Amino acid sequence: AATGLARLGYRVASVDLDADHRSLSRFMAERLEYAELNAPDLPCPVHMELDEEHLSALREQDKIGKDYVRDALDGLRDDFEFIVIDTPASGDFFADLARTYSDTLITVTGPDLTALPGIAHTVRDLREIGRARHWIVLCEIEDTALLHKLSAGWRSVTFVPAWKQADLPHPGLTLLDLRDHEGIDLTLPLLESRQRVRQLLRAISR
Repeated sequence: AATGLARLGYRVASVDLDADHRSLSRFMAERLEYAELNAPDLPCPVHMELDEEHLSALREQDKIGKDYVRDALDGLRDDFEFIVIDTPASGDFFADLARTYSDTLITVTGPDLTALPGIAHTVRDLREIGRARHWIVLCEIEDTALLHKLSAGWRSVTFVPAWKQADLPHPGLTLLDLRDHEGIDLTLPLLESRQRVRQLLRAISR
């Protein structure tokens, strides 16, 4: 999402709050490395990850750590149109903290949709305090009674079909970078996955 929004010309910052995996930080480092060596015009968001001092404070849910995140996000708001925050897949303190700052929440789910009603309840609570105005669900199952029930009477939920990760020439590239690189076989599954990424971007930027 972050790199896709940057490709559309938005000023984008990304923040990694997934303290254990830091997969977003690794991806951004690989993307910057690729851009430096091969494609200086490759759109890259400005990325922020937590330093060890504030990470320790956050893990202990210390006020210093919370204030650090709040001040960092407040500072980014002045210079960027989108701030994309990565959190752990399972709900924990870091995910709960990020939600309190978010206007749009994105939930990725597989075939098992049993957790969605609980997340929907959390989103409704956040909307009462003026957050989470838009909820986007990336789901493998596109049409089920549960999805219809969740969206009934609530226009702020958008369902986008999930896509499979593709094997690309470099770990810092995304499906939206395919057209810029020769030698990649644009198969139908790749094109369909890229279209679904674009659906996500349209849902975010609407």
